[in-house]
Amino acid sequence: MNFRPIFFLLVFVNLAFFVWAAGYLGENSEGREPQRLGQQLHPEQLRVVQNIPDAAQPSATPAAPTSPAAPVASTPPASSPAVLPKIPTDSAP
Repeated sequence: MNFRPIFFLLVFVNLAFFVWAAGYLGENSEGREPQRLGQQLHPEQLRVVQNIPDAAQPSATPAAPTSPAAPVASTPPASSPAVLPKIPTDSAP
């Protein structure tokens, strides 16, 4: 059995797929995931902050003992914008 035509057919199919996947045949002007742009809620309000270790941050008030009866606020006030933690990435966008 002659496998040469099957080999060249597979090479051609792989090259055609590469050309299509790389965008050489024309790319959508909206990007690869345009639905994500529509799902964003107020992206202009996001702030990127630097992750500082707790020991390097100065405290605003001196440390005072807390009583168990005093409730501690676990969520920020609604008027302040949300600050998201910086997520490390392995590759650049």
